[in-house]
Amino acid sequence: LYLGRGHRVLVLTYQPLTTRKNGRHYERADNLTIVRMPWLRGRFFYWFENYPLIQVAYLASGLLIELMIMLMLTLFRPKRIVALGLSALVAGWVASFINRRCQLECVLLTIYRFANRPFLSRVMSWLVARVDRFYALSGEARDDLMAVSGVGSAVSFELWVDQDKRFFPRIESSSPRDRQASISPRTALFVGRFSPEKGIHDLLQLI
Repeated sequence: LYLGRGHRVLVLTYQPLTTRKNGRHYERADNLTIVRMPWLRGRFFYWFENYPLIQVAYLASGLLIELMIMLMLTLFRPKRIVALGLSALVAGWVASFINRRCQLECVLLTIYRFANRPFLSRVMSWLVARVDRFYALSGEARDDLMAVSGVGSAVSFELWVDQDKRFFPRIESSSPRDRQASISPRTALFVGRFSPEKGIHDLLQLI
C-alpha cells in the first residue's frame, strides 16, 4: 500500500522464531528495505501464547532494540511508524517519544479479548494516547479494540481481502490436482498460523 504511494518503507522484523531457517539479514530493492534481526527462537513463542503480557515482552524487547539502533545510530527519521501487532506497538510507542513528529499507527492481527482481560486492557489504554490510528481487519478485531478505554475514535475498519468475489488462482500446471483446483467452486487462501485466534475455525466453516 505505502510502496504504491511512493513512500520509502523500512521493515524491521525478526528472523523466523519457530523454525531453524534463516532469511537474509538485509534486503533492499527500490524503496523497500527489510532488516531481519536474530532473536531467541525455538518453543518460546508457543510457550508464551497463553500469557499475552509475557509474549508481548518477549517480542517487543527485540524490536525495540532494533528500532532504537536505527533511530539513534543512523539518520533514520520516519514520518510514520506502522506497528503490526501489540508487541510492535510497544516498541513503536517508545520510539515515538524520541521522534515526536512521526505518526504512530497500529494494525492488530490477533484477537486479544480485552474485555475479559482487564489488566491487559489497562496496559493498552496507556498506549492509546500516542496512537493516531488503529486498523482492525475484521469485525471481531474492531469489537475487541472498542473494549479498550479511549480507542473508539481512533479505530478504522479496513478489509484487505475482497470478500464479495471468489479467488480463482491462475493455473499453469497440467497436473490433475491443479486442474481440479481450477474448477473448484471456491478456493480459499489462508495465510497465518493454524491457531484459533487467527480465525482458522471461521474459515473452515465458510468453505
